Amino acid sequence: MSLPWTSRPPANSGLAAIAPEYVTASNNARSLLSLMLERDLPDLELMTGLRNADKSLAGFYRYFDKTSNADVFLKLIAAGEGEIQERATRLVCWLTENGVNAIKTRKIITSNSYTLCISAFHDLRPPRLDATDMKKMGEALANLHKTMPDYPGIKRAVKDGKVRLEMLENRLSHVLDTPSNYPSGADIIPHLSSKLEQPFRPSSRASAVHGDLNIGNLAFDVQDGSFIFLDFEDALALWLPQETDLAMMLQRAVLEQKGNEADQITCGRLLIDTYHQANGPACFQNETELGQHITWLILRSLTMLCEMHARGEKIAEGEWQKFNTLTANLKRHAPVLKAICNA
Repeated sequence: MSLPWTSRPPANSGLAAIAPEYVTASNNARSLLSLMLERDLPDLELMTGLRNADKSLAGFYRYFDKTSNADVFLKLIAAGEGEIQERATRLVCWLTENGVNAIKTRKIITSNSYTLCISAFHDLRPPRLDATDMKKMGEALANLHKTMPDYPGIKRAVKDGKVRLEMLENRLSHVLDTPSNYPSGADIIPHLSSKLEQPFRPSSRASAVHGDLNIGNLAFDVQDGSFIFLDFEDALALWLPQETDLAMMLQRAVLEQKGNEADQITCGRLLIDTYHQANGPACFQNETELGQHITWLILRSLTMLCEMHARGEKIAEGEWQKFNTLTANLKRHAPVLKAICNA
């Protein structure tokens, strides 16, 4: 992560909800993590099915700690992300102390090449397209949105969030002026931009948000059924309307999951209704406004990919395709959005 407001490509680069699975870790990974933790890790396991474009040892691991008689979760990332992880840990600790369900990092270790984040292991599953999960997510998001603006460190997030929007605005202008400088996956950007007026100007409705509610950051504890938010790194540099969080949760956990239109409409309505019943502040006036927020989310992601491309960072081809797919799906989902907003 070269700057505090740039994104790290997601671990799960797809759209489908994937339950985590673990396999025996490589000898290289075991040697590295044993050295960082100063203990032998004969039973170290790696979470499978995740993106690993640079073929490094970065990834998610677990091992059984005989001292505590419990599994431990390890998140191995680039060394340069250590400062961001420290800040995210402080945010998560404050949120959990104020009633938001998230997983706290116990300790962070940084070496020359990697940063290792250590936390308790939770057996997690992705959201299901059913009423119980939708209600829990709606209530949890409302709670997050009511709690997060009071975070003592919010001033820095506001400052960095505005800088990030300025960066996106400048990159979008460059893409529109010189489209040939970018991969073909960015060709849809002019179409998306034309549907939004000054998309990256700060909004009068801006507030603190999670900002990255893709399907991989929405999880349920298998043991007790509670909903858990994951990965708050993006929240450190965001100042956006809270509608963007609600729209992304609806898009990724409802519209893009397997199910018929009737199930999507029912679940989408339950998600929004439960959010409002819990006094969540975000609100969509109609399906057009909801569609615009989803359009904005897609445009933001593609513009960020263009920024990363301009900086020479590696981007998997599937990332460009994912957001082009989401653009095509938005038109297909129009009847569902209308039914959700008009129910």
